[in-house]
Amino acid sequence: LQMGSYALETLACTYGTRLFCVNMMVDNDRIHLWYYDACGAVRTQDSISLLDDFETLAALIVCIANSTPEHLGALPSFIKPPSSEPYSKHWPPKSLKGYTLTLDHTVEGKEMSIVLKDPIFTQYCLAGRRTFVYAVESNRDISKEETIVKLSYQVDTRKREQDLVMIARKAGVKHLPQIHLSSDLYRIS
Repeated sequence: LQMGSYALETLACTYGTRLFCVNMMVDNDRIHLWYYDACGAVRTQDSISLLDDFETLAALIVCIANSTPEHLGALPSFIKPPSSEPYSKHWPPKSLKGYTLTLDHTVEGKEMSIVLKDPIFTQYCLAGRRTFVYAVESNRDISKEETIVKLSYQVDTRKREQDLVMIARKAGVKHLPQIHLSSDLYRIS
């Protein structure tokens, strides 16, 4: 029941971090590890025996306890929290407002820093793709128009959105967004 409530909280994440849960399900002396986030669940096929393999279980618990949110895949290293504190005292943060992304400009190849402002839109589903849109300010003028950043989670087998926009532009499709910067933040399927 507790694992189910954590799963519902994870699936309801609406602020753009990769909220996740690491759980242990105990069945007699056997322990199964679970990891789940908005993109799905992973469960160990083999279990660890509390009695026969205590050292391995203790090592896993110490490893998880000493991991940062970045180690566990919550944020990639180039999304930096506001400089006032390394991570929110309450993980995950309620919003990515004030966080900085550093990306390479697709045309110029120069590094740009983008500070996320207020969240504009969130769309989430039970599993798979999620979308978060934030207003941004940058260290350089990207465009004369108002600029946003769109973060979304999608599986590796799906064609990247920036590639689809380029194909559509070449085909003459009108009213498409202008993509100035793009990057794959995670390589998790």
